[in-house]
Amino acid sequence: MKDRDLTMTKRCFDVVGPFAVICILAVGLYFKTLQYGFHFDDFPFIVQNPAITHLQDIREIWNSKGASTRFVGWASFALNYHFHKLNPAGYHLTNMVIHAINGILVYWLMTLLVTLPRFQQERISRDKKWIALAVALLFVAHPVQTQAVTYITQRFASLAAAFFLCSVCCYVKGRRIMGSILIKGIFFFLSGAAAVLGALTKEIVITLPFIIILMERMLSPLGHPAGAVTGAVSRARGKTWKGVYFLLALVFFLMIPFIYSRGRPETARALLSSKIFESQISESHDGDRITPGTYLLTQARVFMTLLRLLVIPLGQNLDYDFPVSRHIFEPGTFICIVGIGLFVLTALRVRRERPLVAFGLGWIFMTFSVELIPRPNVIWEHKAYLLSVGFILGLVVWLYESLKDSRKFAGVVLVLVVLLSFLTIQRNKIWENEVVLWNDVVKKSPRKIRPYLNLARAVEKYGRYDLALDCYDQVIAMKPDNAVWYNNRGVIQVKLKQPQRALADYNQSLRLDPKYVAAYINRANLYADGKAYDLALADFETALRYKDDFHITFLNRGTVHARMGNYDLAIADYTRAVANYDVVWKTHDGFWEAFRNRGDAYKMKGDYERALADYNRVIELQPQSAVSYYHRSLAYQAKGDYPKALKDVLNAQRLGYAVDPQYIYWLKESLRNSPSSAKP
Repeated sequence: MKDRDLTMTKRCFDVVGPFAVICILAVGLYFKTLQYGFHFDDFPFIVQNPAITHLQDIREIWNSKGASTRFVGWASFALNYHFHKLNPAGYHLTNMVIHAINGILVYWLMTLLVTLPRFQQERISRDKKWIALAVALLFVAHPVQTQAVTYITQRFASLAAAFFLCSVCCYVKGRRIMGSILIKGIFFFLSGAAAVLGALTKEIVITLPFIIILMERMLSPLGHPAGAVTGAVSRARGKTWKGVYFLLALVFFLMIPFIYSRGRPETARALLSSKIFESQISESHDGDRITPGTYLLTQARVFMTLLRLLVIPLGQNLDYDFPVSRHIFEPGTFICIVGIGLFVLTALRVRRERPLVAFGLGWIFMTFSVELIPRPNVIWEHKAYLLSVGFILGLVVWLYESLKDSRKFAGVVLVLVVLLSFLTIQRNKIWENEVVLWNDVVKKSPRKIRPYLNLARAVEKYGRYDLALDCYDQVIAMKPDNAVWYNNRGVIQVKLKQPQRALADYNQSLRLDPKYVAAYINRANLYADGKAYDLALADFETALRYKDDFHITFLNRGTVHARMGNYDLAIADYTRAVANYDVVWKTHDGFWEAFRNRGDAYKMKGDYERALADYNRVIELQPQSAVSYYHRSLAYQAKGDYPKALKDVLNAQRLGYAVDPQYIYWLKESLRNSPSSAKP
């Protein structure tokens, strides 16, 4: 009985043990990220994205800008928002779980590959679990994965990889099943379903059919146990399957643009032509313009850079300063093209003796090929996420076959896992907050403008306006002809209480762009702070001439009218600010500020009922707004309703508003001296 229990325990451990080890490693490496916040594109994609706030309205997610091409990824963000709102811990946890699942899928894929019929008589098949576990652990531990896991928005890459790996595994499993047509069909259905979900997550999945064809070509037979059939029958069946799947792959490939264009052929044609044939301004190196030809040359250097990061994961960078390659004989470009040629020759040379190594190299090429479609950012590290599966697969198999000693192999893998885990932990520290992250980028891309702009925004959130000013000084020194940057520096000058320098920056901004509305609004606010109300109103009028439906203009002009005592004009402006809102404005703090300010204006006019209606609306939708409770308290107090006034001011104090104790004391005394007043 004990022997039977031990056998059952061992079998259970053999099945569950590898999965547990993979999950423990993933959690250990990324657990700290649960304390991290949002970064970079997380703000427009998640924090400021109203489309993800209504999980029940799938059509709104589908119809939002860019979401139909990555619908599943956006839906996952909507699911996070439903349960976690804007608490980044939930989003990071989801990314960590996806990464762990991918590690398990890599393990499953390797166990399927090393037990294919052609390897059943080889040593590698007998050690399948250890080899598969080695590949999975190295995949999970590699620091190049941090951008796809720690950077929330790049869930698109890790989630698409999950569907990609699931589709490949289900296809191979279906090919391996010989008896039941039903079970085989189920796995093929799951493979196709995962492929479609992946196609609706990120465009990298368009390479999936070619990976399947590569497997059929290099690792066949996939579906026939050794010795079960004659070689002739096996080859015939293999060819049949290749033909059938080639047709399926072709249909799937042609389906992709129509999925992305929601079934409208004219949109698909426009999408393809715009990505392939039009030139674009590079966002990877300031001043460069990308053409299809220069982009292809540049991708040779990108490919070798990603490969270098997989071999030596040092010098990682969120935002590379990566110039475009102009011609093939540039030294760096030419060397990379030669390196790619050697890479291809190596894959061809070992394809017979070491087919799994060759397949891993082929995986790298196939999954990278989707990056040959031109785009403004020529390089991102998350592009190596799926690509790394092939690299690690080939590396582990090569090590196993070269060392020929299981203990040496285990020792080398253990050292690599520990080393890569250390580097991953160190790299994750860079993502601790926006200031640390963008400081790191500025050091590594010191001649690129975008890192300085993002660092300026990051330090501004922490009140380090002096550091933000230094960043804008650097940006303007590099490119002094941009109106936006002078305007932004002017905002910082105001916060540093340097109004004359701020005015000079706003003036320069408007000289560079006389139609720049934000600069007119900011200069108007500066004039208003100096009580130059006529100049302020003139700037607001000019701003409205160029953009007559800009809600911030009405909000700020209403404030100026209120300061001047023109409460009717102020109320009219606040009403226009909220009447013409769009979805984005409705989620903006200024939208509720307009209601609160209009309430103040009504209160100053003595129209307390309308004032209270506006305050009630703000508090109903923003129940944690301490300042709104305080303003409503003042309205109740002016109306003589001391119990409600006291209740609101105590709520404001509880929520952190700095209330004058004398006001609370006066309300309590008023309650005592008013016999008709009820206790709050």
